[in-house]
Amino acid sequence: MIRTFAAIKVDPNKELSDLFDFCKKHFYQSNVKWVEPHNLHITLRFFGNTETETIPTLVSELKTIAQHQQPFDFEIKEIGIFGSEASPRIVYAGVADQGPIQFLSTAIEQLARRVGFEPQNSVLTPHLTLGRPKGIGNEGPTRELIQLFNHKCLGCFHTNTIYLYQSVSTGTGPLYQPIEIIPLKG
Repeated sequence: MIRTFAAIKVDPNKELSDLFDFCKKHFYQSNVKWVEPHNLHITLRFFGNTETETIPTLVSELKTIAQHQQPFDFEIKEIGIFGSEASPRIVYAGVADQGPIQFLSTAIEQLARRVGFEPQNSVLTPHLTLGRPKGIGNEGPTRELIQLFNHKCLGCFHTNTIYLYQSVSTGTGPLYQPIEIIPLKG
């Protein structure tokens, strides 16, 4: 059994790279685990524990979904948090132009249910996870980060693929290994 998810890979541009450099430099004393830039992605559906026999079906169904979506552009902007300000769980950058991402997410959710995965209980909020605060005492740095970058555009991106990833836990953080890279065709 392996842990899997479907996502859009995001290669960091100058704005995102500068944001990560800023965060690591200015918030080094805060207890935030910043995402490694090579791991940046927008999750479309987290499948979780997946039987290896299910992988070919997932790939086939994802290819069918990709036939109905053209490559598209999206914008990353506005820093926010999931959780409360006093106890943030995730620091993220929001995604504008969500139509194609919502289409893919909805179609993949339907696929997941057909294949036998439990329905997700929450509505997708497309986002790019930047960091995960641990413990208490992170409300100041996250509030400052939001104030500094909240209305700043962090770049426009183009995607022409969706990824099926395997998530592997390592001692230094997660490693996301592509199982399949699926072109959008629309």
